[in-house]
Amino acid sequence: MRKVILLLTTFLVILLGIFGINNILQSQTNNTTNEGAENMNDLNYVSISPEKFIEDIKNMNKEDYVILDVRTKEEYDEERIPNSILVTLDNIKEEIEDVIEDKDKRIYVYCRSGRRSLSAAYQLLEMGYTNVLDLGGIIDYPYEKIKGKN
Repeated sequence: MRKVILLLTTFLVILLGIFGINNILQSQTNNTTNEGAENMNDLNYVSISPEKFIEDIKNMNKEDYVILDVRTKEEYDEERIPNSILVTLDNIKEEIEDVIEDKDKRIYVYCRSGRRSLSAAYQLLEMGYTNVLDLGGIIDYPYEKIKGKN
């Protein structure tokens, strides 16, 4: 009987730990990606699928858009979407206006999984960029990628 109670107690502690950690992580993610925003839609946040992205850029001149990678330099050097430029999420507020001067230029932003691109899209919108589309994560991008530092 004691063994059963001990097993049930251990199981409950593990479950509470998993759910508690998950809630903490979710809360931290919401705080870092939204940075106090009441509603992302107030800033015209737009998410775009890789399929729609490919369709869009086929009909556009390369000068009309920017593909923005907000990962680290190491991640970018390892693998990236062709024609993308790197401005890390940590440096976006300091560097983006030097890289993309036209605040109405279409910007497709991506990262590894979608968390940093969401945060970057929000920051760009807050900075006055008007045509920002969140492409999400390169891990979900099924099209051509450049491997290595080429």
